[in-house]
Amino acid sequence: MKGTGSETSVRWFIRGRHLTPGDMAVAVQMVRTFFPQGRSGIAHELVQHRQWRTAHGQLKIRATLAILVAWEQRGYLHFKSSPMRSGKAPRSTAPVVVPEATGLPSR
Repeated sequence: MKGTGSETSVRWFIRGRHLTPGDMAVAVQMVRTFFPQGRSGIAHELVQHRQWRTAHGQLKIRATLAILVAWEQRGYLHFKSSPMRSGKAPRSTAPVVVPEATGLPSR
């Protein structure tokens, strides 16, 4: 609900990062836009967008990938299996993504 502060309240704590429904909304958009690049490609785009960096300035791609995987394991995101595993060309269908970030239960 807008105006109640729920958009910015912490819902998840994964890999040392407090994450909000707004972070989930950005992740959902990145999955929809970059799903042909797979989880690693999505993580790379997300970390660049959020500018999540180490103390030495390197992008936190592995930590971001772990966040995406954790949300997938918890049922918030769903990635179709990699089209490249079978050696076939990538599919052009969109991934299935579960509910919008607002209104998700805390975990």
